Amino acid sequence: MSDHGDPGLRHEISEASATTSSWSGPNERSAYVDAALVRVVRALDAVALHHTGRRPRRVEVVVDTAAQSTLEFEVGHDGRWSFDEGSWVDEGRAQRSRLLRPVIRGVARASRPAFREALDTLVQDVEIACAARIAADTEGLPSTPTVPGQSLEQLLEASFPGLSPADRDALRTVTTPLDLGAGTTLFVEGADGDEMLFLLGGTVGVETRAGLVRLGPGSVIGDRAPLSGTPRDATVRAITDVAVLVLHADEIAALPAAVRDALGAKVAF
Repeated sequence: MSDHGDPGLRHEISEASATTSSWSGPNERSAYVDAALVRVVRALDAVALHHTGRRPRRVEVVVDTAAQSTLEFEVGHDGRWSFDEGSWVDEGRAQRSRLLRPVIRGVARASRPAFREALDTLVQDVEIACAARIAADTEGLPSTPTVPGQSLEQLLEASFPGLSPADRDALRTVTTPLDLGAGTTLFVEGADGDEMLFLLGGTVGVETRAGLVRLGPGSVIGDRAPLSGTPRDATVRAITDVAVLVLHADEIAALPAAVRDALGAKVAF
């Protein structure tokens, strides 16, 4: 998980792997709450990553969801975000909290026994709102061309400067480099697939319901489908010529821990 999120939430997420939970009961599965929390945090991390250094220096992301809940976030120009407040309706009463996990847990409790569908709706609404914010931040940005003459090692170092040389070598070893021309369709929404891409050069466009989101070098694309076993949830096309590394789902275990952690700090569709 990336360092962009609220430290308290990062602590709560670390608790998600614990074998016991303070919340248990019929149809109240903490695993689903934990999974929803992680997806929401990743979506906000992506927004913070794209808003770094931009004007206005701080923006609000307010999500009114179909699951009868409202979540309010604030994203700063420094790559950090905070959760301001959330609310949900439980037995006709409006409940509020300034902690994200209790809000998600409250939505699940209020919507039982159909809590899984409610949490999925909640997360999708957050992801759409975050994609809209990214689209607003990236609208009008010039495309990033590949740099001719750069070696694979140079592209890796420029795209993933936070990885050690050994980790970059390991990533290169278990992936397949590929150069694709502008206009190439990388993923199609609704299709199955077990590949994810590490973008090293060029710009790709992700077609979301909120608009086109542009991603540049250092982005990880398409990891959700192979990790979750679900179909692609967006169509992705190359805006410029691109250089990528292709990784299959069965090769993820061969990645160093630092590289696997980087998956959570990059934008993924």
